[in-house]
This record gives sequence, structure tokens and C-alpha cells, in this order.
Amino acid sequence: MYPSCSSYAKMVFSDYPFLVAMVKTADRLTRCSHDLSFYPTSHVYDFVTAVDYPESRTIPNGVVYHLPTLVSSESIQIKDSLDHNIQFIKILINKQSFSSALLEIERVFYCYPEVVETKPDLYIDKMKCYEGLKQYSKAILEYETSFPQVIKNSYKVLYTLAHLYNLLGDSKNAIDCFEKSSRCLPAQESVTPFGELALLYANANKFDNSKDAFYRKFLIDENTSAYESSIKVLEQLQNTRYKNPTLAMTMSIIPGMGYLYTKQPQNALAALFINGVLAYATYTSFKNKNYGVGGILGALNLSFYIGNMSGSRNSAIRYNNTIKNNSMNVLREINPYIN
Repeated sequence: MYPSCSSYAKMVFSDYPFLVAMVKTADRLTRCSHDLSFYPTSHVYDFVTAVDYPESRTIPNGVVYHLPTLVSSESIQIKDSLDHNIQFIKILINKQSFSSALLEIERVFYCYPEVVETKPDLYIDKMKCYEGLKQYSKAILEYETSFPQVIKNSYKVLYTLAHLYNLLGDSKNAIDCFEKSSRCLPAQESVTPFGELALLYANANKFDNSKDAFYRKFLIDENTSAYESSIKVLEQLQNTRYKNPTLAMTMSIIPGMGYLYTKQPQNALAALFINGVLAYATYTSFKNKNYGVGGILGALNLSFYIGNMSGSRNSAIRYNNTIKNNSMNVLREINPYIN
């Protein structure tokens, strides 16, 4: 698992009080290398690892493996020197030279001030540059503070803004922007916001809104197969019986039962074995009047026992998130041009 158990322990002992850190370390040791399908994966090393950071830490960029995405810009028909400059910007973006492209965009605005309110594509390219640099918040700030109002209300600018909010994890503002862009959707526009809207609503458990968004998408692309398959996945997701975190924790009064409830049998077996061995070792130590060793083993046993309970609660949350994420991935496969 990544980070390693020792690195994980360093983090929790740095971030939490001693007793809490003991419990969290015990929980991690119990789960180490078991039931890895419930974790995101990383390719940081030369082999695949399961990513499991403490709740107190944000997973750094680049740790979780994602399929590579390519930020690109559309080419244009060149008519004059301004178009040459704009085309050069697009070439830089397509080469992933985002910092250079940003400099060229500012140069165009400086040299051709008359285009400031007439070239929404330049602003979209500017936002794409920040996206490529993973500076999502900066792109949004640029939109709020420096974009002309006429540009702010452009369909593709709003669409790009919504996409940036989505990348930032701000689903509420992403939904608002996608909805706003849908109200100014140009006729014959091939890139529509309804697929993204459907996924965002589904992820927020607003299934009726999600079905409506897929229907609006269907009215435009007329893809009957994708629409029917998407609705089927949504209904399955809506009828899914999620695991109750509180119940999982309560069941863990018997070590491992909470993990078994959340369909993580390897964790369940590890929790039962570790707690059983420590309990037996503690009992025999006190029985043989080795009170010092018994006290140490008892403290360890208590840490692993409480860790088994809190870990089972978290395993229910991981289970629920895995079910939802798998459904979202299926919807993306059915609708492959959703960003």
C-alpha cells in the first residue's frame, strides 16, 4: 500500500493525539495489503500499489493513477497576422507548452486590444492553459476578475468554467455553470453539457435530475442505446443497498464482523486473527503474572480492537464510494465523449 505503513504511522502520529494515532496505525496494519479493490491505485513505484492516506492528509497530485488526459485546442482558418498568432497559441497548447501559450495570449491582448471582447476562444484557451498547469482555482479567479462580461456569458466559456469547477471538486458550482451554459446552448452545437450534468447529479444522489439531463442529451444526440443503458445504470445505482457505517462499527464488537459485513473478508480475517492472538497473549501474560508484558500487550490489543471498529466504519464508507465510482465509470463508458 502507498504510503507504507511506517510512513502512514509517521503521518498520524504527527497529526493526531497519541492514543488516536495508535488506533489509526493499528487499523492500517490490520488492513495492509488486504481487499485492495476498494482503494484507488498508484504507479509511483514500478508496481501497482493501493493508495491509502490518513484522513488528515490530502493525496498529492500525481499519486493516484488516472488515464492520461490531453488538453487541446481547435485549429482555425488563418486569414491575417492576428490569426497567425492565435494559431501559434493553439499549437503551443497542443504541445502542452501551457506557460508559453499563456504568455502569447497576453501578447495578443496587448498588441490587439480591439479583440479583447471579440475572441472568446482566446479566453477558453487561457482557461485550458491553467487546466493543463492544474491551476484550476487561478483559472476561475481569472474568469471572475478579468473576463469581460460579454465573454463571461459565452456558452463555451461557461462550459469550460463548469469543467474547471468539476476538476476542483466543487460539484455545486459545476452544476450551476453547466445549467447556465445549457440555457445559452447554440443551435447545432456538438459539445453539450448534459452528460456532465447527468453524472454530477447522479454523484449527488439526485437521480431524477440525472435522468432528466440524460433525456435532454438524448433529444440532441438521439442515441437510443446510450440513453436506455444510462437510465438502467442509474436505476441500479438508485436501488443499491449501501452499507451502514454505524452498523459496521457496531458489528465489530466481534472483531472482523464489520469487515465481513462490508464484503472485505481478508480484512475480517486479519482483524480476527490479530485481535485473537493479542487477547490470548495478554491473558496468558497476566495468568503467568507477567504484568508488565501483559500491560503492554493489553494496550496493543485495545488499540487493534478500537482500530478494528473504526476501520470497519471506514470500510463501509469505502464500499459505498466504490459502488458509486464503478457506476460513474460505467456511465462514462456508455457515454464516451463526456469529459
